Amino acid sequence: PAAAGTSAISDAPGIAVDVPPGVRPTERQAAGLPPVAAAAHRLALGATQWLLDDHITADYALLGEALHGASPDIAARIRLVEPSVTHLLRMTEDEAEAAAIFHGIAGGGGNLADARADFVFLPLNNAALGEQGTHWSLLFVDLRGSQPLASHYDSSGGQNSALAQELAAKLGAR
Repeated sequence: PAAAGTSAISDAPGIAVDVPPGVRPTERQAAGLPPVAAAAHRLALGATQWLLDDHITADYALLGEALHGASPDIAARIRLVEPSVTHLLRMTEDEAEAAAIFHGIAGGGGNLADARADFVFLPLNNAALGEQGTHWSLLFVDLRGSQPLASHYDSSGGQNSALAQELAAKLGAR
C-alpha cells in the first residue's frame, strides 16, 4: 500500500495526474516548475517495479513546488531536468547542439525572464539508444563559477561514471 500523500501505480504504464487548483501551466513555467503533466504527487514503487522516468518526473514536480513555496528565490536558481531531456543531451552527437540545449535550460529562456540557473540537476541513466537502462545516478552542475563544475552521485560506486564524465564534458563542465 502507498504511504499517505502518495499514489500507488500498477505495472500498467501511465500515471495519474492531480492538478493543484488554480495553477495554470503558464504560471508553473514562470515559476520554474516542471509541467503539470509531470504529476503533482509522488508515485510509489511496488516491490517488483523499476524506477522509471515517470517516478523521477513526479518527484521533481513535488520538489519544485515545495521549493518554490519555501523559497522562490532559490527555486528560480535551480533547474530540475527531466530524464528524457538528460537522455537527449547524452544521445545528441553534435556537441554544439547539446550546448545550445543546455544553455536554454541553464539560461532560463521563455517565461523565466532570462533568470540564470546556478544549479542544474540531471538524472542520468545507462540506457543505450533503443534500450532501457538498469541504473540511475545524478549529475549535478554548479554554474556559479567561471566554468561549470560537475559532480556525479552514483549509489553503485561508479557504474555511470564514464557516462557522467562524457555528459559533463559535452556541457562544458569540468
